[in-house]
Amino acid sequence: MRIPFSGNWKVALWRLWHGSIVGSGVVAYLTADEDTFFMHQFSGYLFAGLVGARLVAAVLARGKGPFALRRLAKPGVEAISGRGPLIRLVMPWMAAIMLLGFALAGYSGIAADWFHSAEGLHKALSEAAPWLVGGHVALVLGLLWRPKGGVVALLGTALSRLGRIASLLGRRVGVAFGAAVLVAGLGVTAPDPAAAGSPQDAVMAELLARAQAEDPAVTAFDPARGEALYLSRNTVDATRPSCSACHTPDPRNQGEHVKTGRVIDPMAVSVNPERVSDLGQMDKRFGRDCPAVLGRDCTALEQGDFAAFLLSR
Repeated sequence: MRIPFSGNWKVALWRLWHGSIVGSGVVAYLTADEDTFFMHQFSGYLFAGLVGARLVAAVLARGKGPFALRRLAKPGVEAISGRGPLIRLVMPWMAAIMLLGFALAGYSGIAADWFHSAEGLHKALSEAAPWLVGGHVALVLGLLWRPKGGVVALLGTALSRLGRIASLLGRRVGVAFGAAVLVAGLGVTAPDPAAAGSPQDAVMAELLARAQAEDPAVTAFDPARGEALYLSRNTVDATRPSCSACHTPDPRNQGEHVKTGRVIDPMAVSVNPERVSDLGQMDKRFGRDCPAVLGRDCTALEQGDFAAFLLSR
């Protein structure tokens, strides 16, 4: 059976699909957090379903209409002699790569719901998705742009600019190589990256500077105070009376969000080296979790004590 995916209403349906895939993808990307996990999960499953429906539609279309993945044209002179042949050459490849990338991102999320070990893969693929979309948009704009002189002029301009960039990079690389040889000749060695300390050291130094800006008497953080803060109970939210409600009393254990049930990686640095390594992520967590759990913002001293506790476990 052949379904004729052609005609104006088919184009309208394709546009509806396109808008839906963009909308669900953006929502899923922006809600990838514990507190918005249900919205993330719903939009992610919708996104994966739309990708699957697109693949089914492509099979049923059999090379006809807006849902078809047309057979790839053979590259040759005719493919660059006019914009139409170039588009027919590029578009199927672009559509196939986009669908593959989206399928991997979407279905790895479904896998992560059942197998926590797939969470890292899903996160990496999801972070790559915006770059894939950006490349798609740039390619479409490039294909639809009509410069004076046609495609030949466009290719000439592109090659000229690439030549200038290559020349510039060549000069920079040459200068850098010369400087490296000079430094080596003088016996000057580059600093050992390990000597600069771990990412946690840099984060703790910044937290200490913030605490001292609030109170110059602060000289160090106390893991014991951080543990007390971690275990302290409050009445702001009965479902989350303390940090340990989601992260368990022992931060070395795997936690679980009390509202969504989403698995949370251990908080202790000894088990999860990524903890206390990204100041931006810590600021985001403190800014969200302190008001939710304690009913107020955490002081800089409390943030440092909390981080010191995680480093000590």
